[in-house]
Amino acid sequence: MSSNITLSPASRIFVDGRTTNLGPWVLGGFIDTILMGVVFCQVYNYFSHQRADYGLNRYHTYFVLFVTLLSFLKTSQSIAVVWVQNVLDFANPDVAKTLLISAWWQNTVPLTTGIIGSVVQSFFALRYYKLSRNWLMTIPISIAIILGLASVSMSCPVVPKKSGFADEAKVMWLLIHFVSVFIADFLITACTCYILRPRVAGLASLSKLYPISLLYTLNSINEYRNDSSSRSHDAHASNRVTRRGDVELAPRSVDGHIFIQTHVTTHVSPKNALKSDSDHSSPDHSKPYLL
Repeated sequence: MSSNITLSPASRIFVDGRTTNLGPWVLGGFIDTILMGVVFCQVYNYFSHQRADYGLNRYHTYFVLFVTLLSFLKTSQSIAVVWVQNVLDFANPDVAKTLLISAWWQNTVPLTTGIIGSVVQSFFALRYYKLSRNWLMTIPISIAIILGLASVSMSCPVVPKKSGFADEAKVMWLLIHFVSVFIADFLITACTCYILRPRVAGLASLSKLYPISLLYTLNSINEYRNDSSSRSHDAHASNRVTRRGDVELAPRSVDGHIFIQTHVTTHVSPKNALKSDSDHSSPDHSKPYLL
């Protein structure tokens, strides 16, 4: 089956000698759309829970909305690139040849990704500084973030150009961007884990929390089963008693619960008992009584 599209000589040379394809753009747009769904789920979870309104925490809502807006614009940009390449200009090499040069919304895809990454890295760098108050490690992290954003910005003008110098500059700026992003992510992760490491020692005193949590979970399961099997709400309410203030983990009147009973045993030696009796039988009248 022959094609009905008439190609210009330049387009024919482009089609015959092309070394790239449109598949990576399609896969990138598909993955970007899936990750945008994950972002929406995280934003919903954020607004579903109670938030603190003191210090810098009051600005977290604006930060979440800003990152969500950037992510939405990035996903829209990826969808637009795939739509134009594969639907509007399908099998049109004249457009495909000059699209990367003329379309700013396709040329700036790496820049949009770099902006989102820099904003998120800045948030975690600020979080590390609030935990450690260590400027010595915060400054290198900030330099790596700024260098990564600057390098991806410098790569945008040289990406459309086709020359030996432009190709070398493109590879150099993108390489600097990837290395800077990796260094910033590694320093943020390593430093945050190191500063949080001493706080794990405080959990050693909570050894009794694990069995208590287990018993409470079992009691909750039993209570849920009893509630599900009972068809009369009034009968179930009459069987419940007021929770006591001791270490019981559930009402004692409900069958099937697991609870804890504590017993206090006091050992009294004979010598201490005789001494206590003598003190009560012959009090010292030289000292006043404490009434």
